[in-house]
Amino acid sequence: MAAEPGISQQIQLAIKMLNSSNRMEKLSACRELSKAENRGVEPVWFALMKKNEDGDKDVRREVAVGLGIVSNKGEVKTVTTLCGMSDDREWAVREAAIRALVQVDCGLKSAPGWKPAENRVKAVIVRGLLDPVEKVRSAAAEVSGNLTLSMLKSRLSEAKLVDTDRVLH
Repeated sequence: MAAEPGISQQIQLAIKMLNSSNRMEKLSACRELSKAENRGVEPVWFALMKKNEDGDKDVRREVAVGLGIVSNKGEVKTVTTLCGMSDDREWAVREAAIRALVQVDCGLKSAPGWKPAENRVKAVIVRGLLDPVEKVRSAAAEVSGNLTLSMLKSRLSEAKLVDTDRVLH
């Protein structure tokens, strides 16, 4: 395999392995690609983005983790993809997507003045706080650092699923 300029043969092989029919190879490939030194490497990001709807929940979870690590800060397509993954039928994918959104630095903990995804991300986190699975709720609570109590009460109250006066006092 000829090396693509700037991309190691190891990364090229991992990208190829993402399309394997072997589950373990796909998981291994996701983990190989999901390294900090691959942040901003477009072929790595693109390969992970293509696997966000894989039929294997563990692959989707690893893709969410990987996107949080390799995506450029504030990458709009990543934010959109992770917001979608936060609605996955599998709780582990939802949890990973919520955590990855904050890693992408998409509004909640970003540089002052940069907030294009903030409301969308806040809505995802609030939905996470209402998730039926405790691990997803915990992840959402951990990443909700910049959500104000009044905004949180308002969103939860709108959902009419929680007595916010009782729960948040």
